[in-house]
Amino acid sequence: MDDRADGLDHRRGGVALEDVAAHVDAGRALRHGPVGHGQRVELRELLAAGHDDRHRAARGHALEARHSRGLRTVLIIDEAQGLSPSVLEEIRLLSNFESDTAKQLQIVLTGQPELRQVLNNPDLRQLKQRVALRCVIKALPTVEETDRYITARLLVSGAERTDIFKPDAIDYIYRCTEGIPRNINNLCDNALLAGFAAGELTIGREIIEEVAETLDMLPRSERRHTPSEKELPARIFSDANRAELWATGNGNGDSTN
Repeated sequence: MDDRADGLDHRRGGVALEDVAAHVDAGRALRHGPVGHGQRVELRELLAAGHDDRHRAARGHALEARHSRGLRTVLIIDEAQGLSPSVLEEIRLLSNFESDTAKQLQIVLTGQPELRQVLNNPDLRQLKQRVALRCVIKALPTVEETDRYITARLLVSGAERTDIFKPDAIDYIYRCTEGIPRNINNLCDNALLAGFAAGELTIGREIIEEVAETLDMLPRSERRHTPSEKELPARIFSDANRAELWATGNGNGDSTN
């Protein structure tokens, strides 16, 4: 099992079986087609092939034919940490499609850090043993890295300009997201929407601050702290009145009658 996605090259005829959602158990559907060409066909039977000899053989012949033509087939499963052990076992069975020299189906599991815990399940030890390569996307360490990341994302999306975010905005994005790529994506995406709605051509820190507050992503030092009742108990009586009341309750107070 190969957890790299670098084989997806449409010039070589790469095929991706994409996006098995976390609710796959409720009604799973795999989709395939040439990458970047928008062709999608539902392939529910692909996983079912793990239980049916006839379907398994048909899938094997199809993969072998593609492999003999120099084509690479890749199964990409996103949010894999949400899959049940039974579905992951079916995916392991798909990794059996191989020739004497190469894998005919490469499988990429992507997900949140919880995926590591899922693979450490003793019932999935055979699946874990087939993982040939692991890659962890860590938080970006600096503002400069965050700037380059945002620029790369803009270029991939087809942006004609890469100076959409002002330097002070990028600095604040890094502080809000702590360099976590998914948080950067979320904050920038919402900031672009807010900027478009406001008719702004560039995104400054003011927009980032507004969006970050809406998304509860402000830097830790700037988050508003609402004390709990335990931190600020109601003070109905002063200390002196509390002492007087306590003395009265114990029969030590002076009587006025």
